[in-house]
Amino acid sequence: MRDISLHLLDILTNSISAGATLMLIRIQADNKSDLLMIRIEDNGIGMHPDFLKSVTDPFSTTRTTRKVGLGLPLFKEACEITGGVLAIESTPGVGTTVTATMGISSIDRIPLGNTGETLSGLISSYPDRDFVIVFSNDQGEEVGLDTMDLRERLGDVPLSQPDVYVFVRDYIQEQQQIILGGI
Repeated sequence: MRDISLHLLDILTNSISAGATLMLIRIQADNKSDLLMIRIEDNGIGMHPDFLKSVTDPFSTTRTTRKVGLGLPLFKEACEITGGVLAIESTPGVGTTVTATMGISSIDRIPLGNTGETLSGLISSYPDRDFVIVFSNDQGEEVGLDTMDLRERLGDVPLSQPDVYVFVRDYIQEQQQIILGGI
């Protein structure tokens, strides 16, 4: 995958397929430590410990339509080539947490990509699910978007409405730029 936002799309789509109704996406830049951290937490069905052991193997998948699953193996490789790691924790019946770290200054680090487009697309496509998106940096700045709060403020206007999609897309991109700059 050519950018991190596409990895987010893959993981969040897996979360939704696993029945998650709440997904927390945290993207944190720590320039002092030269680390970019991406954490996705969900309240889906979780993974059995045996499957969790092999989840980054490309020939391990729960899909019945094909025999390979490349999303997590590719994300793991994208992390490792920058000196980072991919860690996955999961508890059946509770949910899953995927934490990726990457070296910010590594020439091999893939770009963050268009998180606004990716996340607003998911939010508008799954208006019955809740997403909490947080951007933070090592200066203590933190901003985000919570669809539960947004839904409350919008009242009868659905999250799938095109004007809401545009607002969410632009807001996420602006906040990413303010907090993370050119990462």
